Amino acid sequence: MIRVFADTADETAAIAQWLQERVAEGMPPHEIGLFVRSNTEIDRARAATEAAALPFRVLDDQVETAVGYTSLCTMHLAKGLEFRAVAVLACDDEVIPLQARIASVADKADLEEVYNTERHLLYVACTRARDALLVSGIEPGSEFLDDLMSKVGTHGKPDFKGRAIPLSRLGVPGMAERLDIIGGSAQLPKRVADATGGWLTRISH
Repeated sequence: MIRVFADTADETAAIAQWLQERVAEGMPPHEIGLFVRSNTEIDRARAATEAAALPFRVLDDQVETAVGYTSLCTMHLAKGLEFRAVAVLACDDEVIPLQARIASVADKADLEEVYNTERHLLYVACTRARDALLVSGIEPGSEFLDDLMSKVGTHGKPDFKGRAIPLSRLGVPGMAERLDIIGGSAQLPKRVADATGGWLTRISH
């Protein structure tokens, strides 16, 4: 699910419901991971997990997951992890890409590098999901999220809004089995675009 909410309370409630649905499907807590851009946003992941009444651990640099506990961590620690279900939350404007990083560069080449590394952080976090992926933020949402949907429909391809996209059908290994589009928008990894001949690069409301 890719959703953009009016405020953090709405985001917390929606993510908590999504987490509860995954557990109701038989998914154990340790098969679920929540990622945020930085430690500044970790409390939002904590609030959603607590609202879902799931036991959790906030991972540190040792990145040690524990049986029976949902894992919470920053996108920087995502590489090498894998979960059946992943929520990537707090994808807000000025959070990703991080405004402080953008403001610190004066050179166009350096700015491009910042954007590329920030996109890569989001990409890696999203590709930690095997079966289900939820991406969320607060209005207006990250520009990376906005970036993606405008091209859907401009190439005479199907409009996936409001439907589940079986990513396995696209021949993109390592991505979640489904990406439910309920509203908002989100950037998909380049390999998804490549696998679909370049047309599936953006999804939004």
